[in-house]
Amino acid sequence: MKPITLDLEHSSSKSLYIQLYEYLKKEITLGNMEADEKLPSLRSISKELCISITTVELAYSQLLVEGYVVSKPQSGYYVAKLSINQSSGSGADGAVIDFE
Repeated sequence: MKPITLDLEHSSSKSLYIQLYEYLKKEITLGNMEADEKLPSLRSISKELCISITTVELAYSQLLVEGYVVSKPQSGYYVAKLSINQSSGSGADGAVIDFE
C-alpha cells in the first residue's frame, strides 16, 4: 500500500471526494497502483488527509461503480484488474455520480 500524496484544495469549486476520486483513478490507470493492491482504509486516509470518512467513502464508491476497485467484505478495497479501455483512460465516459 503506497502512501497517498495528494494536496486537496479545500477552496476549490471541485468537491473533495471528486479530487480524491480523480487522484486515485489517475494513479490506477497510470499503473502506479497495481491490480490486487490494497487501498488505504477509509479511516486511515481520512486521518491522513484531514477529511471525513464519508468523503473517502464517496470517492471509493465512485471507483467501485466504475470498476477501478473491488470491495472485499471485512478486508477493504483493492485495485481491480483493469481492461485495456480502463487502463488507457478511455473506458468510462468520465461521468461522476453526484452525491451532493
